Amino acid sequence: MRSHRVPYGSNTRFTLNVQAKPEPEVKWLHNGKEIQQSSKYHMTNISGVLTLQIISCTTEDAGTYRVVCKNAKGETSDYATLDVAGAEYAAFSSHRKDEEPPSSHLPEMTRTEVYHVSSSKATGQTPQGLVRCQFDTVFTSKRSALISSPYPVPPEMDLDASVKEKIVVHAGGTIRIIAYVSGKPAPQITWCRDDGKVPKEAVVETTGISNSLVIKNCRRQHQGIYTLSAKNEGGERKKAIIVEVLGESDGFDQGPNL
Repeated sequence: MRSHRVPYGSNTRFTLNVQAKPEPEVKWLHNGKEIQQSSKYHMTNISGVLTLQIISCTTEDAGTYRVVCKNAKGETSDYATLDVAGAEYAAFSSHRKDEEPPSSHLPEMTRTEVYHVSSSKATGQTPQGLVRCQFDTVFTSKRSALISSPYPVPPEMDLDASVKEKIVVHAGGTIRIIAYVSGKPAPQITWCRDDGKVPKEAVVETTGISNSLVIKNCRRQHQGIYTLSAKNEGGERKKAIIVEVLGESDGFDQGPNL
């Protein structure tokens, strides 16, 4: 699947091919939560071509979309991200070519310091020869940006709904562990297997909201305990997932392969 960005209110779709025997069970998820056929989501499977169509996209539809295919021989999955432009851009209209759409960012917090300045000016002389003066008090405000002191937010970590404490995959399938990690500052993320390095075939995929470890065409030597660590100034979080790889492909039935 391909990650992409669409305008607010438009329709979009994710499409991919899957080859499997017997025919797999297909499940779609949005940000780890399973979605169902509805007026918002249209799902089709035509001769192995899977399509998810999303109607009238809003900012709530943004995020990670994942498809999981499973049959008796194993399980595999693929995912992509969707970004939806804010409603303020879709609603903006102007006849001036040099006018830009309004910013979607919140304004900076500011404080106002109020102070006064007194001044005087001569307005004439009294009969006694004294100078008559008029005093004016002008109230002035000064705006200055408030700069908040940075503070660390400990890492938070959630596994995708399809990931459990133990994953069982048939040889030749794909091991895919997806986690959603946040924190301030951005945590440093590391993967290990059995307290050592991950296999050289492992690929770490990172998006704006998720971090995944993927091993395609896995073998028995890829099983073990995989640990994801996230660390920043606020602390450290870890999650361990047991991965078991069963048997070798017998050449007849075929697990899902995206």
